[in-house]
Amino acid sequence: MGRRRALGLGASALLAGAVLSACGGKGQEDAVPSVGAAPGDEAGEEISPVLEGIAEEYGAAMSLAVFDHDAGTLYRFAPEESSFEASIVKVPIALSTMRRAAEEGGRLSDLQHDLIERSVGYSDNLATAELFRLLGVQGEYLSEQGPEEPGDPAMEEEDARKSSDYLNETYDLLGVTGTHADGTWGDNETQAADQVQIMRGIVDGVDWVDPEDMTFLTGVMTPEDESQNWGVGAMIGDSVGGEAVTDVDVKNGWIQDDTGAWHINSVGVVFVDDRAYSAAVISHGFDEQMVGQEAASEMVRAYFAEKFG
Repeated sequence: MGRRRALGLGASALLAGAVLSACGGKGQEDAVPSVGAAPGDEAGEEISPVLEGIAEEYGAAMSLAVFDHDAGTLYRFAPEESSFEASIVKVPIALSTMRRAAEEGGRLSDLQHDLIERSVGYSDNLATAELFRLLGVQGEYLSEQGPEEPGDPAMEEEDARKSSDYLNETYDLLGVTGTHADGTWGDNETQAADQVQIMRGIVDGVDWVDPEDMTFLTGVMTPEDESQNWGVGAMIGDSVGGEAVTDVDVKNGWIQDDTGAWHINSVGVVFVDDRAYSAAVISHGFDEQMVGQEAASEMVRAYFAEKFG
């Protein structure tokens, strides 16, 4: 079936949905079904003690969630843990940008393509700041005008609130319940299940994003930059139950809190032929960034090793 499952919906259905959303407003947009309503993974009793050992070894708070799209089951380890979003918020910001473009009757401009590629593919913070600013601005999404090198705009409180409100509308449409923007991006708290919910929307498809734009986003989530080759990205070139991993989409993030401790997060989708597993690691409490990244990779690998042998 190719590198992924065609985003769940046929291209014509997705395009029709985007057109309807653009014409009819938010009332006709459907929210992504909640992973929280999915039954638990029966293998959890074998997996959890291993992950608990990893968290104890690193002395950090760590949480993992994985949604098996074929089985329709959700595995959760330490679901109560939260972390600052850091750069994993760049995926919902990109989705919001694509939603705005569809609502205004078109697709991403060359400028938006460039900003999203830099933001998601290379974790460029200045490009992300410009995308976030534009979320609160009507009528700029189809324009080719924009700075060649966007700066970090000093946003007025009202403008930042507009951008946050638009991002929060996207969270609502994705079925995210515990993550909200509050005038900023990257330093709002999130949990693993919320991040898996976002990945489910990408895999299964949404009716408020042009399908070609969504394909572009998953393309830039296929890691080329070394900063994305850990966490969920560690499954690149690996195998699951003796079968080769055929594709991985990933977005990683890291940020220090006021105490100097690192918050380390990784979200993405692991594809094994036609099967898809949306995964998220949320963690905090690391003294060193690289140690946290190693721990996130170890936790993802351990989940797949314990579940599939």
